[in-house]
Amino acid sequence: MNYADKLKDPRWQRRRLEIFTRDGWLCRKCKNGADPLVVHHLCYFPRTEPWEYEGKYLLTLCEPCHEKNDFKTLGSLMDQIMLNAFLLSRRVALEELLENDYSPEKSVELDCIIFLLERGDANGAHRSIL
Repeated sequence: MNYADKLKDPRWQRRRLEIFTRDGWLCRKCKNGADPLVVHHLCYFPRTEPWEYEGKYLLTLCEPCHEKNDFKTLGSLMDQIMLNAFLLSRRVALEELLENDYSPEKSVELDCIIFLLERGDANGAHRSIL
């Protein structure tokens, strides 16, 4: 199933409506509710279906804001790819630790790293890892 087909899946349609409702049917960037809305994935994880993402990785945007998204430029896209690669490497390492030796502290560390990287704070994420 290709990505376009996945976005037609009832599970995604249900998730999409949950995010629209959570965000009050308004764009989180400009607060516009008149233009068509989309649910934007802040990042992508391998082997994760669109409807499986936690709400913190999804936000409502109007189509104009989604089209103006900063990650559409090549430089920003490369930055996002680098951040996602770093995030993925740390996430995989921490998830492996959690599987073998679970502790609430490690789970919080994983959430903290994801939070900092999503906001582009690679230095803060690096400090969190140390």
